[in-house]
Amino acid sequence: LHCMSRKVRNVVVERPVIVGTVAHWLGSKAEPEKRTHTWAAYVRGPRNEDLSYFIKKVVFHLHPSFKQSKRVVEAPPFEIHEEGWGEFEICYSLYFTDSSEKPIDLFHTLKLWPPEGQSQLVKKPVVSETYDVVMFTDPSEAFYTVLSENEVAPTSHPLPTTSDPTNHSYSEQAEIKKITDAREKIREEIRRLKEIYDASDTEVKKLHDEITLIEASLYAPPT
Repeated sequence: LHCMSRKVRNVVVERPVIVGTVAHWLGSKAEPEKRTHTWAAYVRGPRNEDLSYFIKKVVFHLHPSFKQSKRVVEAPPFEIHEEGWGEFEICYSLYFTDSSEKPIDLFHTLKLWPPEGQSQLVKKPVVSETYDVVMFTDPSEAFYTVLSENEVAPTSHPLPTTSDPTNHSYSEQAEIKKITDAREKIREEIRRLKEIYDASDTEVKKLHDEITLIEASLYAPPT
């Protein structure tokens, strides 16, 4: 999609996404300060639905100690696989199928070790996820059509998450409520600003028409 399409005014379309990591301890094969875990970082939908109808590619920015610290994934599943021993923050840059939409950056910390008080087990991965919502304000007509036609799109590429769904941080009700409340405030502010803009735009057009009439009367030939 390209930016030639007209915009759909006064519309905000939201799409939930989850960024996260899943880490597997190597147990007796672990090498301290070198290689203790294999892990994956990913972007997925809340129901593992295919996000490629609006996400064109994901760029993963890893710790600079990695030989290839920038990883580009241009097709689902949007995930990378690595191994190491240290935790660090990952930047996930999301690029959209409509080139007129600016890329956004999401951040999430790779978690290798379980929470305090829990044992590290070879067969139990450590999953850490963050739930977020991508907002498209006044999308192009073509992109709006694509978004509207893809409310739920099942994927054939299940991501490597844990077998214990209760371990997903995004499912915590307090976190979801906090994000939902914040998004609602943003939507309200967007609506308020649009009303101000539309009112101002109408007033400007009205003044322009009045000036045009006045100028026309000034320069009109005498009758």
